[in-house]
Amino acid sequence: MASTGNDYEQIREGMTVVDLGGAHVGTVKEIVGEMPMAVGGRESAPVGRNQEARRAGEGFKGYLTIDHAGGPLYLPFSMVNRVNQDRVELIAAADGLDTLTWGRPPDID
Repeated sequence: MASTGNDYEQIREGMTVVDLGGAHVGTVKEIVGEMPMAVGGRESAPVGRNQEARRAGEGFKGYLTIDHAGGPLYLPFSMVNRVNQDRVELIAAADGLDTLTWGRPPDID
């Protein structure tokens, strides 16, 4: 597959999801919404936490449904740090995900 410069277009159902430290979080079950524009930078470069507002402004509206041991997680695209070959790396630690309000789909309107 030719690179478009947008790592997020590489996210597929069944990919492994890991936290900031590489600990297993779950598996991508569903991709909902749009990731229409490349964020920039080199391929597979981390986006960084300060990019959430930029991504929202560029139309990154949607979330990933993650099969997670504690129940499904609905993580907005802004939680994705980068896509690295066969896995999705998040910007947060796994132990913090259960305490956040990711137990229901976010509003993407």
